[in-house]
Amino acid sequence: MKRQKILKYCLGILGAILLFVIAFGWGWEYYKSGLITVKHIDGKYGKAFYGVEVTGKDAGNRIEVYARIMIGGMNNFHCHNCGKIGIAKDWEEARAKFGDIRFDGKTLFIGENYSLERTEYENHR
Repeated sequence: MKRQKILKYCLGILGAILLFVIAFGWGWEYYKSGLITVKHIDGKYGKAFYGVEVTGKDAGNRIEVYARIMIGGMNNFHCHNCGKIGIAKDWEEARAKFGDIRFDGKTLFIGENYSLERTEYENHR
């Protein structure tokens, strides 16, 4: 009887380890998709009120580039999802084309070809 309990516990622990390894393997694909750049910009409600995050996702023969703007800080934020903002042939090109974030006070520029007016992402109020 005692031996059966020990066997059940051991099998349970082995099962949990196996599930962890499988979940880690599936999750690794998600984490391989990488961060290209991040920048905080000032807003009318305070310093570093907006956080701009540009990420890439490996899509086989190309990298799809996405952006989002975190509004309001970490404790109470709203997210403006810009969606897919472009593609690149590899990670090096993705960083070169979309790695620069500029803000002129009215318009947010991400890389060479993407821009967003301040009024578009400030519509959360």
